[in-house]
Amino acid sequence: MNNNQLKHIAAALHAIAFAQFAVFGYTGLIIQPVAWVQLILSTIGFFNIECVAVWVLSYVRDSEN
Repeated sequence: MNNNQLKHIAAALHAIAFAQFAVFGYTGLIIQPVAWVQLILSTIGFFNIECVAVWVLSYVRDSEN
């Protein structure tokens, strides 16, 4: 894969991470009483997806080399 494809995949993963946290994390936060398990699992999912995005970006190479 070339650099542009890898950057696009990382950007898509970033958007997916925020979308899942917005849906599940925010929902768990506004429910009364607060759904702590849902909020914590959503936070863990967010960080896992972001880690995968950073991992994908680690394969991007500078064009100067």
